Amino acid sequence: MGPHPSLRDASVLRRRHLQNWDDGRLWSSVYIIRSAMLASLAVASWIVGARDVALVILFAVLPFTVLVGLRHRSAGKAGWLLPADQYLTAACLLLDPRVAIGVISCQLVGAVNGAIGSDRRTVERSIVAGGVVVIVAGIIHRDVTILAFGPSVTLSSLALCRFVAYIQHRYLSAHHRYEELLDGINAFVVESDVASGKVLYMNRRARELLGGWQGSEGDLLRFLHPDDRSSAQIQMQTARDTARTTSFEIRIQQRDGRYIYMEQRITFSKVAAARRQRSVLIDISARKEAERELHYRATHDALTDLPNRRLFRDRLEQAVARTARHRRPFTVMVIDLNDFKKINDDLGHEAGDTLLVETARRLTASVRAVDTVARLGGDEFAILLDETDLAQSIVVVERCLDSLKTPTLLGDSPVVAGASFGLVSAPDGGETADSLMRHADMAMYQAKRLGIGYHMYNGVLTNSELERIVLP
Repeated sequence: MGPHPSLRDASVLRRRHLQNWDDGRLWSSVYIIRSAMLASLAVASWIVGARDVALVILFAVLPFTVLVGLRHRSAGKAGWLLPADQYLTAACLLLDPRVAIGVISCQLVGAVNGAIGSDRRTVERSIVAGGVVVIVAGIIHRDVTILAFGPSVTLSSLALCRFVAYIQHRYLSAHHRYEELLDGINAFVVESDVASGKVLYMNRRARELLGGWQGSEGDLLRFLHPDDRSSAQIQMQTARDTARTTSFEIRIQQRDGRYIYMEQRITFSKVAAARRQRSVLIDISARKEAERELHYRATHDALTDLPNRRLFRDRLEQAVARTARHRRPFTVMVIDLNDFKKINDDLGHEAGDTLLVETARRLTASVRAVDTVARLGGDEFAILLDETDLAQSIVVVERCLDSLKTPTLLGDSPVVAGASFGLVSAPDGGETADSLMRHADMAMYQAKRLGIGYHMYNGVLTNSELERIVLP
């Protein structure tokens, strides 16, 4: 039967944070100090004449200590290497008692090394074993000083070991509570190294969103939508240069491949000599969807789902701007249904709404996808034919008229909705959105007055046409 999940998780947490505790600099500094002490001990041993001790330290103990440090750094623990390192150091006393002070000092530093990363029982056994070797050396050499200070140094090492382990436990416990807090919030938290861009930490929601993470997997930019990466890099670089908190919107790819909108807020901190970038990402997909819905409703007719007057005007102004630059023609049509008021009065408003919806469907089916069919209001529609001259637009208007000849069933009554089309071509028929709409409206009234399906604006207006102009 395996260990309890909570104990296993605690063990995993401990190993995971060994190298990250205080950014890994505390225990690595201790190993550097220990190595420097051993080197000094070798020099001092050589000076006092204990050359055999100096050679053992230089060619056995010191390389072994370096090996322990590298193992500690790569695996997060030293394992059996740590007590072996302690034994080797203590064994130097067996060769010459004159190095007692240096050996005992190295034993103390070794206790700190073990407390920072290895199992406490292993460390304590290694300290006791080292103390036993020191006492044995005192007995062999009949050195009262070693015999007097050996046990006290061993006890001091054990106390120091437990004190460092306690501090580390408090740190890891606090860190664990901090992680639990981050795992519980409704946000995605990512921490990365500023210099390398490597991701150092993700909370639970971020790991679930991105499908897991390993520290070797590179930076957060690889999860961004390709269109957002350049702007995100600029924003991040600006934040790094100014060291100021900043926020911006990005799209993040989920594990299923879909992208969701996020608001990213970046803050910076300094851990030891390294700068950390913390990104808090909040899912704003629902807000963006609501904004899109509000924008859609503000620019589309609620009944027919066609673009409304506002959106049609915007697209018309864009077409005018393109024509001014490239001199590419386009056509504007204004359509008014014939006898719609009579149909509405005789068959009811519901029947009138059905007729409007069906008319919108047929007009849309008669033009290209790049063209715009809009409902301006009431029974009035408009069509914008992009990059189409007046001759080409005649083909389109005749197709629209043919589609409207098919009766529409309103209740039990089949009704044919006649319509009058007014056409104007840009830029000949006008160079502004206002003039084009005005001229198309004039042509529509001319078609209605003459009782024909459509009329093209030709620049000649009668007084009666001027009186019947309805401005957009």
